[in-house]
Amino acid sequence: LTRGGLAQLPLDVVAKPASLLGVGEITTIAGGRVFTGDGGRSEQSSLKFPRKTVVDSNGNLFIAEAFTIRRVDAQTSIITTIAGSGNSLKDGVLANTATIFPISIAVDKSGNLFVLDNLTQSVKRIDSLTNLITTIAGKEDRKFGGDNGLALQAGFDRVIDLVFDPNGNLLILEPSRIRRIDSLTNVITTIAGNGITTFSGDNGPAKDAGFGLATSIDVDTHGNIYTGEASNRIRRIGIDGIITTIAGTGKRLTSKNRESFIKQSREGKLARKVHLVSPSSITITSDNILFVTDVNLVEQSREVRFLGTISQIDLKTGRMRAVGIKLLNFEIPLSDFSVFGISTLDGLGNLFFSSSNIVYRLNLGTGIATPIAGSTRINFSEDGTLVQTTTLGNTVDIAFDSNNNLYLADSANGLVRKIDSITGKLTSVVGGDTDRTIGDGDGGPAINAICKPFALEVDSADNLIILDNRHFATRLRKVNLKTGIITSVAGNGEGKDSGDNGLATEAGISLNFDLVLDSQDNIFFITKEGNLR
Repeated sequence: LTRGGLAQLPLDVVAKPASLLGVGEITTIAGGRVFTGDGGRSEQSSLKFPRKTVVDSNGNLFIAEAFTIRRVDAQTSIITTIAGSGNSLKDGVLANTATIFPISIAVDKSGNLFVLDNLTQSVKRIDSLTNLITTIAGKEDRKFGGDNGLALQAGFDRVIDLVFDPNGNLLILEPSRIRRIDSLTNVITTIAGNGITTFSGDNGPAKDAGFGLATSIDVDTHGNIYTGEASNRIRRIGIDGIITTIAGTGKRLTSKNRESFIKQSREGKLARKVHLVSPSSITITSDNILFVTDVNLVEQSREVRFLGTISQIDLKTGRMRAVGIKLLNFEIPLSDFSVFGISTLDGLGNLFFSSSNIVYRLNLGTGIATPIAGSTRINFSEDGTLVQTTTLGNTVDIAFDSNNNLYLADSANGLVRKIDSITGKLTSVVGGDTDRTIGDGDGGPAINAICKPFALEVDSADNLIILDNRHFATRLRKVNLKTGIITSVAGNGEGKDSGDNGLATEAGISLNFDLVLDSQDNIFFITKEGNLR
C-alpha cells in the first residue's frame, strides 16, 4: 500500500506503474510464505510474531501473526492458514487470498472471525462457512470520525484490540477511546474516553475520562468492561457507565522507587495497591477471574531483569496473586523466560499465551506450559533476490518512504531490509556487521551498524526512524535514506528511564516495542517501565 492507499508493489523485475493497478488490487511482494508447517502438526510449525489467539466454541485455536491468521484444529492439532498471505484487498474474496496485517482477533457465537487489520485500520469479518472476508468497519484514513453513523463509514484513530460483549456488540479499543458497534444496526458510538491520552476521570462517567494509552480490553459475564493502560493501571467501566481503577497504583518506575517494585509481593494483596508495569494484555474467565500480563522486576545475580509475567485478579475480592509457570519439554531456563502476551482461555481451564515465536497452552491447575505452535526457527534469505522467492526473517514492523519503497524490521537477524518499489529486489540497508567489537556504527554507513530493530517509521524528510532494542535498553536511531548515514537521536544505552527534560541522547530508555510520529515529526513511545515519552 502506498501512502495514498493504492497498491503499487512489483510482480516482476519491472513493476507495474501505479496507473495500471486496479482499485483494491495488490501484488505479492515478499516470500509468499514467511512461516512453515501448514498441513502438519502445529507444534512442528514456525510462527511469525504471534500477536493474539482466540478459541472458538469447538475448541479450535486461531492465531493472529504477521500477515496471516492460522487455525489449529482441536481434534487433529493440524495447523492451516485461513487468512492472509494472498494478494487481494478486495471484499468478498476468500480470506486466504487476502492481504492483511492482523493485530487482534475475536470470534462470535456463530464462529465467524473478526479481525483488526493494521494495514487498512479497519475491522474485517471472515465467514465461518464460506471463508469469505468483508470489511464491516473503518475507511482507512487513520483518523477518528463517523460516530453515531454506520461503522463502515467510521474512521479509527488507531486500532488496538477488540472483543464481543455479552449482547454480541463488538467493542473496539483505540488508545484513548472505546467504541461499540451495535449488533443489530451496525451503528458505531463512543462509549468511553474523551480522546485524550492522559489518565483522568476516575470514579466519573467513562465518556469524560482520559485513558493513559489503552493497551487491551475484555468484558466479564455481567457486561463490565476492563482495559489495561500504559499508565500502569487496569480500569473497569461498569454497566452504569462509571469508570474506576481496579488494579495498579499508577506509579511510574524510577531509580528512586525501583527497590519497592522489586520487593513487592502480589500474593493475596489488593490489586489496586500493587505496582503494575505496562500491563499489556488482559483476559477474563467465565467465573470472573482476570488474568494480566505485565513486567515484573526480578533480581538475579545482582542484575535486575525485566520479565513478562502473568498474574490473576479475583474480581469479586479484588485480590491478586502470581501465576506459576513450569515449562514442559523446552530448553529456555525459567529465569530467562518472558511472557509477551496472554490472549484467551478455552473451556477446559487452559490459558494461551505467547513468548517469542511460540504459542503455549498453560494448564492453570498444574501450572505446566506446553508449546503447541511455533518454534525458535527463523527463516532468512540473502540480499539481491526477488522478494517473491525470499523468506524475511522475523519481520515485526514495516514502513514506506515517499517513493513507496518498503522497509522491513527483522529483529531476529538485526537488520532493516528494503524492497525496491521499481525492481522488486530485497536489500539490507541497516545492520549486519556481526564482527563489530567497538561501537555501534553511529556516524557511519547504516549497513555497517549494529542494530536490533523492533519498530519503524519514516518522517516527512524521508529519514528512517528505528526503535533499536539491544542489551535490555532502547535507543532511537535515524537513517538519512539519501546518504545512508545512521545516528542516534535518543537513548544512552541504559535500560532504565531517566533524563526527563534533558537532551534526548543523554536520557535512559527502558525497553519498548513501538513508536509513532505526529504531523510535526515528534516521536512518541511507551517504555516497559510504563512511561509515555
